[in-house]
Amino acid sequence: MDPVELRALFDRQLRIDPPPIPGYRLERTPSVVRFVGRSDSTIVYTSPASVHFDALIRDQVATVWSPGTVLEWKIYSHDGLEELGRRLTEHGFRPKPHETLMAFDLREAVPTGRPPSTIRVQRVADAPGLADYVEVERIVFGRSHDEPAGRATEIPSSPLAALYVAYVDGRPAGAGRVVVEEDRPFAGIFGGGTIHEFRGRGVYLELVRARADFARRAGVRYLLVEAIDTTSRPILARVGFVPIAGVDAWVLGPDPPGARPDQGSPAGGAGPA
Repeated sequence: MDPVELRALFDRQLRIDPPPIPGYRLERTPSVVRFVGRSDSTIVYTSPASVHFDALIRDQVATVWSPGTVLEWKIYSHDGLEELGRRLTEHGFRPKPHETLMAFDLREAVPTGRPPSTIRVQRVADAPGLADYVEVERIVFGRSHDEPAGRATEIPSSPLAALYVAYVDGRPAGAGRVVVEEDRPFAGIFGGGTIHEFRGRGVYLELVRARADFARRAGVRYLLVEAIDTTSRPILARVGFVPIAGVDAWVLGPDPPGARPDQGSPAGGAGPA
């Protein structure tokens, strides 16, 4: 797996020409590619040819943002747009914690070792399973469902998406999601978290393994995640995830709910999460 080639493929297929995301309008301009939703929007790509940053920022805010909504602007380390980040702060955007885009080659198995027999990871298939998923989200992240762009309020009916709950001795202990990009070699994992009392037992890695297996069965090659540097990145690096790019994001509007230990998205990391 060549990180440079994979990064270029990621840019072409998930940022410059991304697949649609349900509930969002995909818009392309000469300067940006963005997903526009009712309550939140995300700029996933900014042309490196952009130079008039102040005018560009004012235009995007006037076009897609209104009070009470959220506009997120993502910049990747290889974009060469450090100055844009500084200007966003001057226009009232708040920086989010730095993350790292990581990839795993699904031709390999996630080496989680021998999980304790007390851990069982199950795909959500019914209302009780969904209730367990939502309850884990509430406990771990302080919310009753995911952030606006990826609400997990119903069981995915598509073979390209799945919710998982990890149980320890029959008790919900962790949860996470996976979304496969149709006609692209990528899947993204996100929302992964473990209730505090169950941490350190291998729950998180078992959730990663289950989601990797799902993506592999769907026929994709790479598993992507935007990992928070202080939590999920060290764990994922130990099992073979490779850093592809740094990810910085700036947000205008209300503070979103709590941060996610693994933070992929329906667009493999690029789009609204």
